[in-house]
Amino acid sequence: MINTFIHTYENSDSLREYISANVQNTNTLLIQIFFDTNIEKEMHQVLDLLNEFLPDAHIIGTTTDGAIHNDNEDTHKTVISFTTFEKSTLKHQLVPFEMHEEEKSAKSICNNIVNEKSKLLIIFADGLLCNIGGLINAIHTEYPDLIIAGGLAGDNAEFKKTLVCDKDSILQQAVVALTINSEVLKVYNDFTLAWQPVGGNMIITKCCKNIVYEINAQKAVNVYEQYLNKLTLPNYAAERQPTVGIDFPFIINKNGFAIARAGLYVHDDGSIHFAGEFDDGDELNFSFTNEEHIIKSAIELGQRIAKNPVQTIFVYSCMARRRFMGKDIHHDLKPLVSIAPTSGFYTYGEIYSAPNSKELLNHTMTIVALSEEDEIYSYEIDKLYPQEAKDETFNALLHLLSRVQEQASNNKNETVILDDSLQYSSATRELFYNDILIELNQSESLCFESLFLNLESKYAVTAESIISHVWGENSDKSIDSVRSLIKKLRKKLPKDTIKNIYGGMYKLNI
Repeated sequence: MINTFIHTYENSDSLREYISANVQNTNTLLIQIFFDTNIEKEMHQVLDLLNEFLPDAHIIGTTTDGAIHNDNEDTHKTVISFTTFEKSTLKHQLVPFEMHEEEKSAKSICNNIVNEKSKLLIIFADGLLCNIGGLINAIHTEYPDLIIAGGLAGDNAEFKKTLVCDKDSILQQAVVALTINSEVLKVYNDFTLAWQPVGGNMIITKCCKNIVYEINAQKAVNVYEQYLNKLTLPNYAAERQPTVGIDFPFIINKNGFAIARAGLYVHDDGSIHFAGEFDDGDELNFSFTNEEHIIKSAIELGQRIAKNPVQTIFVYSCMARRRFMGKDIHHDLKPLVSIAPTSGFYTYGEIYSAPNSKELLNHTMTIVALSEEDEIYSYEIDKLYPQEAKDETFNALLHLLSRVQEQASNNKNETVILDDSLQYSSATRELFYNDILIELNQSESLCFESLFLNLESKYAVTAESIISHVWGENSDKSIDSVRSLIKKLRKKLPKDTIKNIYGGMYKLNI
């Protein structure tokens, strides 16, 4: 039998009283601490007290963007979850995380705490300095059937310092991992997103892991300015707050399902730092949702969970959901609390175990439901909130936008008339002048495509963007190479088709 007790921390005295009344010291006790502070002195006070009263327990902790204590409205407090197991054992490890050495950290975790009986691996990682995509994929390669859950640490949207801990140490740029090992443990892993893609497809033309430099061959920040209210950008850039990224995340499709990517903050060069990785060539769309749709998706998640044996639920949910929902965020949790004790935190990125991969998600609520018994109980899932009239309107709007998106996608494959004599097919990269095909080599074709993708924008294309689009991000080509390529392309096009812009930039003059 699994038992979970959840305590909202106020002071040392109240925590002592709670432990004395509810929790026994054992080496099968899992303590998860979801800190509302990143002041290490205050964090150590909590750790010291827990170690004093529960020295044999396994402790993992993280700073957060809010803690989850059932559906209580105490997200701005430190919450401590105590979970005892009867038929499972625990192992944990705190691992310093060196950038670009994800496989080394994964190997340490696999060698020290994972074994053939491991059913669940919980990972909390520094939310600013750890890009854990490589880590979870390396563990997946070694143990493909192991379910991994957890998330990236937060710091209440300050984006300055996030921390993780075990019972002995508090570290920045580190990962704390814990395995639950058992022959009988039932683990149900699921997630809900609720954001829906809208608008036409765009393409990542330059990125490095979770930093996006260019979309459709223009600066990433300019895409937000072009499609969203540009008046939000000064605060977005100056305060480094994820306001735009929260409301309108990008959606990409990977490994068979939609993944949201939230823009966290803008760098001085116009690139955007995201809570998750991209690859050059990824197709993406903006997306949106509303409160009713989020809550409806949470109810559907609860209904799926209820079909399984459940004794406790751990939730690792995106900070974007909490900030989007505001005071109504507890409605996102009500269906889960109807089933079992529910604890967790709001993250800077959530780990989900798909059937054939491990993914770092954004904007999702991920859950693991655990039980050491086979019995499935009958639950009355909370369905009080959604307002059907609003939901019908939202669904109609979604349908309208999806049809617009479909039409835009179809139009993308048709030939675009640039002027009376010049036509271009984006699908085949073929250029026609007076209905006669202009013969372009690969470099010339990619160069024209780079200019074409930016045609609707008021911004010109930099030589660096053309180099990246034509020859690749790591190319050693120079600006002189771009000048030479533009010169060759101009000879095949009508006069003045390509316009020079001050600063070594180019634009189609159509």
